[in-house]
Order: sequence, then structure tokens, then C-alpha cells
Amino acid sequence: MTSTPPPLTIFERVESALGKRFHLETMVAASRERVLFTATDTLLNRRVSLRVNLYPNDQTRAWFLREAEAL
Repeated sequence: MTSTPPPLTIFERVESALGKRFHLETMVAASRERVLFTATDTLLNRRVSLRVNLYPNDQTRAWFLREAEAL
């Protein structure tokens, strides 16, 4: 069973993966597979919510994409 990484590690991993476009502000929620942040989109200059899939496999990725499309 995979455990959830410590919050700072998650924050650093996501920040590194996203590059400079998004400035992460707050981690709102986290599970073993996903994390939700409030952030600033520096390109559009507005606050956004970012939901990130941490452990993608084909099944999880397909579910994540269906959920994003539904929203």
C-alpha cells in the first residue's frame, strides 16, 4: 500500500512539475492519488483551483479525465 507523501514533498513535486505558470498558494485537500490546491495563474493573472493526479496509471488517468470533462 502506498502512503501519502508528506505535504511539503507534495507541494514541491507539484510546483516543480507545473513550472512558473502557476504559483501554488494553499493545499486544500490531499489523498493518496490526488491533491487540490488554490493557486494563481500567472499568465491569466487570476486565482484558480488545481487538482493534480499524483500517481497516474491508465485506469486512474481515464477516471481523472472523465471527471475533469464532467466539471
